[in-house]
Parts: sequence; structure tokens; C-alpha cells
Amino acid sequence: MTNPYDKTAPRGFWKTGVETRDPVAMSDIHTPKWQVQPDMRVATAGSCFARHLARFLTQNGFDVIDAEPAPEGLTPQQAEQGGYGQFSARYGNIYTAPQLAQLLQEVQRGKPPKGIIWKRDDRVIDALRPRIPAQGFDTAAQALEARAQHLTAVREMIEGLDLFVFTLGLTEAWEHRQHGTVYPIAPGAVGGTFDPDTYAFRNFGYADTMAALEDSLEMIRDIRGGRAFRVLLTVSPVPLTATATDGHVLPATIYSKSVLRAVAGDCAARHEFVDYFPSYEIITNPAARSRFYDANLRTVTEDGVRAVMGVFFHHHGAGGSGFLETTAADKALVDDGCEEALLDAFAPKVKPQTQPVLGAPRLNIGATPQDPILFAGNSHLASFKEAVQAAAPDLDPAAHWFVPINWTTAIQSGGRWPRLRRRSGYEKIVFRPEYRNRMQDIDLSMHRGRVTLCLVGRNFIGDQVLRAHGDLTTGQPGLRDGKKVTPQLPVVGRDDAALEDFYRGALQPRIAWALQMLMDPIFKRAIWVASPDLPEHAARVRLGDAFVDSGSYRFHQAAALRATLSMMPKQDDRLRLIQHDPALRTDSGFIRNEYAAHPSTMDIHANAAFYRGALEQMFGERAKPAAYAPSLTSAP
Repeated sequence: MTNPYDKTAPRGFWKTGVETRDPVAMSDIHTPKWQVQPDMRVATAGSCFARHLARFLTQNGFDVIDAEPAPEGLTPQQAEQGGYGQFSARYGNIYTAPQLAQLLQEVQRGKPPKGIIWKRDDRVIDALRPRIPAQGFDTAAQALEARAQHLTAVREMIEGLDLFVFTLGLTEAWEHRQHGTVYPIAPGAVGGTFDPDTYAFRNFGYADTMAALEDSLEMIRDIRGGRAFRVLLTVSPVPLTATATDGHVLPATIYSKSVLRAVAGDCAARHEFVDYFPSYEIITNPAARSRFYDANLRTVTEDGVRAVMGVFFHHHGAGGSGFLETTAADKALVDDGCEEALLDAFAPKVKPQTQPVLGAPRLNIGATPQDPILFAGNSHLASFKEAVQAAAPDLDPAAHWFVPINWTTAIQSGGRWPRLRRRSGYEKIVFRPEYRNRMQDIDLSMHRGRVTLCLVGRNFIGDQVLRAHGDLTTGQPGLRDGKKVTPQLPVVGRDDAALEDFYRGALQPRIAWALQMLMDPIFKRAIWVASPDLPEHAARVRLGDAFVDSGSYRFHQAAALRATLSMMPKQDDRLRLIQHDPALRTDSGFIRNEYAAHPSTMDIHANAAFYRGALEQMFGERAKPAAYAPSLTSAP
């Protein structure tokens, strides 16, 4: 007796196709419709994962279009951070098919959609590529002019391509209710202000996604004047960082990837010039047992990317092995370029079922719901929170709150620093609407006079030394040494009264804001933890080797600290200032590179290990200021 499976190849059975197979050697998982030739002009676009594909294609001899090349003289890190070389044009991450269709409509019409100008502090950003350039623009006119130049480059890219490689990443997006503009990130996350009457959440289903993809193919054909081209579709294997639905992130991820996979497969089945490449299946293969993901179970490892590209090059040649030497810094820059990943910094944390971090101090914080602790701060709070959770794995979430101040509702019209809504003090902490699915408003009124405030960073020396001289932005690649994104400190040979007077005047408004919060009567006591200084490698990029090696920063540090202390009330049981061990710094005054949170040379943050000494001062057995605390009040 015969049956329909008698002639099925081994790859058609789970046991021989998956269970007993090496997940790295899956060449028979793909049967290409046509050959991709190295002399084809290739354009790439899509989500974060597409950036890995573009790099491997370039490495292995493909002619990958770069319609907006980086200016000469940039380091690879600077170029990467500016959106250069990530894709074939500087459009940033295109997560959804409707976002791609919107870009192509712009190219056809020669003008952008409405609602794309957002504010970020005192800067203007292009909402459709919110991190390009990193520091934004001075005016809306500049942003629109830059976008017009970008659209010209995209048109040239489309006209010149032979193959368009597009990676579908997400189905969830935010849309302008009136104009229909689709954004790559939630308004308010990296710029703009979220208003539920202006913006709506969209979770594009199969029909909308397929229609947008088909429209995109038609627009590419029209822009090319009807000339033939080919398309290779992939689906990103990177799960959602967070979902804006009311459901669990796992089913939301499965839904999103299922829609995208169905659309990609059906589109390829409809058109001979479209093919699907199974990068999603290679990475999520159960036989890999998650080995192609980092510890966070989201980020695809370099081994995973090599496995994907190994299959690709097996079928399409290109004269290379598919192996790409990627440094830790390069990998971190790829991950850092994903706006969606920004949501991960303060995602709700669940205590891991693992042993405590080796070397982390075991602390007895000792608070109860009747004696709670409020940890509040700026971006430095992310690493500090990690340090607290490693040092106190039994932390009671009902008795401790972590509050990113920039996520809360502003209380002063146009005010830059205060963002906590005040009702007779800091009794109510209200989070902005776009963060309500991850953070709950906090009512401190029942705990008045019993709450301990721990303010992390937020104007207490560290990077505030630089901010006293001007705005400190994330960094605009394309600018040598980062000097146009970092205020430049003068080289000084001594610490004198004039330098201290400068810092007293520059820091006074910021210290006044902090004191308003620290001394509020709702808090039983307050602890102010100093901001970290820049990692030395970041200082060298931002300030230059000459300044770092001059030793001037130590004099600036000392003058800024004395100025700060002169404006503070005397420390007692009510108020404590926590400074960091000088041993964490190099002779230049900047922190040692091993304590950098990010291998990117422009990143200003310290990692969790940096804060261990501060936690020991705060919550260790003796819980007293360390002997080195006064030593920073004068230069060595």
C-alpha cells in the first residue's frame, strides 16, 4: 500500500527535517525561485534585523546601494550612530508595511505627510526617523529641508536597484488620527508628546499589511518607469519588546509574526519576481533551543545571523563564507539603533529564578509597605535599578518604586526639569499615557512622612559638569570627535574661586529644583546619588584626547562639587549625599571603561557594577558615608 508521503524527502518530516538536524546546517530549508547575483544592485530596508543582512551582503561581495554615504573622516561607530550605512538610505528602521508604503508615497509626491515635526526638549526632530540626526534640528524648516534631500536619495536608490530586500518587523504602530501618518515609535518615547485624541494605536492585520505591501511594489515599479526588479522578503525573528494591546507580549508577538509570515509567503506565491527567505524559521527553529538568542531571548546572536546567511550564501554564492567579524561595539550599535528597544529599559522586571549576581553586595534594604522607598531619576536610573535588584534579590515590589522622571507628567508649563505632578507636595506621581501599560500611577498620600526618596543623578555633579556648559546630546555621527554634540570645557591648570563661581551660577537652577523635591515634607528622608562621570572612552570621543590627557577635568570636578555643596543644606539623618569611590575613575577623572554601560564610545552611562559602592554606603551593614566621600572636594 502506498500513501501520499512515500515520496516525501527527509526534509518534509519533523524527525529528519528538524529533530535530528544540526540547526546551523539547514541549507534545504530554502528553495530559491531565482539566483541572486553578486553584480545585482541591492537595496535594503526594514527592521533592525535587516541591518545584519545588509552588512553580511556587503562583506560578501554584493553591490549594496548606499544612497546617502557617510561624510569622510568618520569612525565606523560615528557613522553607525548617525544612520549611515545601516540601510541603503538613511530612513532608519521601517518596521511595518504601511510605513514602507508611506515612504514611497512621499517619494512619488515629493513632499512628506503632515504631522512629522516633533519637539524633544528645545530641539526639533523628524518623527519618521526620530534618531536621525541624533541631536535633532534647530528648526522645523531645517528638518523639512533634510527630509526633502532624503527623499531625493531614496528615489535615486529605487531607480538604481535590481533587488529590493525588505524585512518585515512589526504589525503594531501608532498613527495620527487626522492625517493617517504612521510612526516608527510611540509619540512621547523619544520625542513629541502623546495625546490620545491625536494619536491612535494600530495593530495592522493581514489585509492591511498585504495591501500596503502590494501598494509598495506597485509604487516601486512606477518610480522605476515600469522597469523590472526583484524582491526578497524576510520576517524579523526579533520578538516585540512590548505590546500596546491589553494582552500578554508573547501572544502579541506570535500574532504579529504570524501575520507577517503569512503576508510574505502569500506575496511571494502571487508574484514570480518576489521570493521569501526563511530567516525567521532558521532563528526560531526549536532544534536550536534558543541558542540563536541572547540571554534576553530577543536579541539575535552573531551565531544566529551567521546561520541565516550561511543558508543564503549556500544558494546564492557570492564568493564568501558568510562569516562577519563583528565587535561588541558594532553589535551594541545595531541594537541601540532600534527605537522599539528603548521600551525595554524600564519594562516591568520579574525576579529571575537564578542565583544572585556574583560579587554583588547582599543588602538588607529593610523597607516595608509602611516605610517605602521611592527611587527616582533620569536615564542613569536604569543601571542603578539593575544594581539594586542584583544586590537585593528579595526586593518587595509593593514597598519600592522606580520612577523614570521623564516618563511622568510635567508640572510646569515649558519647564524642563520638574515633571512630577504636585498635589500638596509629591503626593501623586502620574505617568504619561504612553507608559500606562508598563507603569502605574503612585499615590504617596497614605505614606506621607514615611517615604524614603532616593534621587539618582538628576543634576548632582557627574555629567552635570558638562551640562553646565551646554546641552549634552546622544551624539550626531558625522562630526569628528563628537565635539559638536558635547559642550567643550576649557583647559584649566588649577581649581580656583572663579571656576567655582561659574559652576555655582550655572548649576543653581538645577540644584534648586532637586532641593524642592529632596526637602518635600512627604519624604521622611532623602538620599541623592551622584551622577556618574563619562566613561573615559566616551570622553575621548566627545571632548578629545588633548582635553582628557590635560587633567583639566579633575579641576572642573572639584569646583563643581564645591559649588554644589555650598548650595546644599547640612547633611544629617534627613538628607544624605552619596558620592562614588575615586577608585572607579582613571587619573583623568573619567570613569574606567570597564564600568561603561554600553560599548558605544558616545554613550555616557555607567553599568550596574559602578553603583555597588554607592549601594553599600546607603544600605550596607554600617550604612555610613565612605571614608573617601570628602576627598572629592578638592583637586588632587
